[in-house]
Amino acid sequence: MKMTFRILIIIFVTSWLLAEEQFPAIVIDQFNIIKPNLEKARQEYSRKVKNEHDKFVKAIELSLVRETKAGRFDNAMALRGALEKVKSGDFLAEWLAPVAGDLISDAGSGNELIIRADKIKSMAPNGTLGGLYPDLLWTNGGSGYYDLPTKIGPGEWYICALYAAGGSRPCDIVVEDKVFGPVFSKVSGSFTKESILPDICGPIVIARECTVRIRPIGYSPHFYGFIITKSKDRIASISDFE
Repeated sequence: MKMTFRILIIIFVTSWLLAEEQFPAIVIDQFNIIKPNLEKARQEYSRKVKNEHDKFVKAIELSLVRETKAGRFDNAMALRGALEKVKSGDFLAEWLAPVAGDLISDAGSGNELIIRADKIKSMAPNGTLGGLYPDLLWTNGGSGYYDLPTKIGPGEWYICALYAAGGSRPCDIVVEDKVFGPVFSKVSGSFTKESILPDICGPIVIARECTVRIRPIGYSPHFYGFIITKSKDRIASISDFE
């Protein structure tokens, strides 16, 4: 697993260097030769981690059943709480989402950070994940917000989003008490995952490490995920979040 983790680092660092600097054609050609194998290694890593995660969940579930049947209810309650944390991905976040873990612990130390909607825990009380719209994050009414679960360092950043919107539902981005917007106001045709489209806003200039809040001006688009990036040309896709 450690070797695969190093391969992940090579993929992201090399891609960034090739994008940011002008390299001789032979360097680009050689990278294009190895890139499919690097991508294959990344996919294999994701599959293996998911398998281990599923085994972990199953083991806890079996222990929960055993303790409940034995009448050890204190143990059962503790296991139930642990099970919820494990299923949320928090317990194994370092391995389940390496892009958001040790690889780049925050966006300030890397080139980009990928955040799925289901990783966003801090939101207004009317914030909803899933429900009528599986895999999508949305607000049931106005005055909503989402705080992205990371801090980003000083610099110039762009924020990509994938979202669905049957009508225009613009948002503001709030960082360091400054408001940028309106953004994310495109119309995809419906509010379901099948119609999601990519969008990008920026640059957002940040003077010090801070969190990012997405604040719908009224009702919210239905978000699938966000990417904080240095690249103004970044285009988000579903495959980024899988």
